[in-house]
Parts: sequence; structure tokens; C-alpha cells
Amino acid sequence: ETLQKVVTDNTGDYQVSVLMVAKSAPPTGVVSQSQQTGTATGGVTSQPIQVATQPDATTGGAASVALPAATQLTTASGTPLQGSLQTQVTYFNNQDPSSLTAFPGGLTNVSAQTQGDGQQTGGFVSGGFVSINITDQNGNQAANLSNSATVVMPVPANTINPETGNQVQAGDTIPLWSLEPASGEWVQEGTVTFESPAG
Repeated sequence: ETLQKVVTDNTGDYQVSVLMVAKSAPPTGVVSQSQQTGTATGGVTSQPIQVATQPDATTGGAASVALPAATQLTTASGTPLQGSLQTQVTYFNNQDPSSLTAFPGGLTNVSAQTQGDGQQTGGFVSGGFVSINITDQNGNQAANLSNSATVVMPVPANTINPETGNQVQAGDTIPLWSLEPASGEWVQEGTVTFESPAG
């Protein structure tokens, strides 16, 4: 599964390249972990969800997600997840070209509304990306959570903070973005503070 925004101003035939990642055999710079994580009854989880990737071979960083028990999970349309749950965590580092090329949605689909400068599109330099998918036995995918998830994502130590021009360090803050499924655009969600760079 991937997203790619395409905008045209003329009718006709177009060729569009959409890059995808086989999570069962990811490219260099991408690590993925999928596992059974309990069940849901009426959308409510029976146990905590905790999944972490193996360390990335290039950076040594591992991404993880944790969600408390008794969290209600529903799809984007409000359907509760039901039965056995599968959780997949995939980490894309910002060091390997094959990882950056496979970045879902690309690195230029920044929402104009969040930029506040009237631009139609924009781009950014990434500190890394983590994809988290929770699905039930019927293939329903969680989009709404009643509790907050704790997500840990490594940012390599040699990543440059564009605000300072220096390598990232503990205490730095950078914007946090999410990929909006409906539009295929990146939308700013707020900021995060580095605890300590990976590597």
C-alpha cells in the first residue's frame, strides 16, 4: 500500500511512476516487523500492543509502537475492529537512497494549508519515517485510537537540523508530519523534541 498525489490541468493520457515497498523484503534502509497483537472485541483491545523493528543495518536504529490495553480501534468510517489483530511497524531511515526513494507519498507533497505561504506544493528534508498499520482478521485498518500511542523513531546523529544548520542534538525541536491518506499530502501535526540522536 502506498500513496502518491497526482495533479493535472489538462485531459489526456499520462504516465505516472508510483514507487512501492515490499515489506516482506524491504530495500536497504527499511526494516519492518509484523506480529499478532491480541484481539479486539467491539473495537476494544484485550491487551497492550507493543511492536518494535529490528535495528536498521545502516543506522542501528529501531522504531517501535506501544498502545495500552482497552484502547478502542475504529476504521476511518467508524467501524470497530473485531477479532485477532496484526500490527506492522516499518521504519525508513534518511540515509539510504533506496529508503528515501521509497518514501510513501514522496518528499514533495507538503500540504499548502500547513505552509501558510500560498504555495501549492513544497518539500522538506526528512529525519526518517515510520509506518504503523493495525488490522483485524477481516482486513479492517485502524484509523482512530481512543488512547495515545507511544512511537519511538530513531533519527541518525548525522542528520542536519535545517533550523540550526548543525547536526541534530538532544533538545532540538523539529516539525512532526503525517501522511494524510485522503489527499496523499504531508500535513504538519506539531513538533517533537530530540531526546538523543541515534548512532
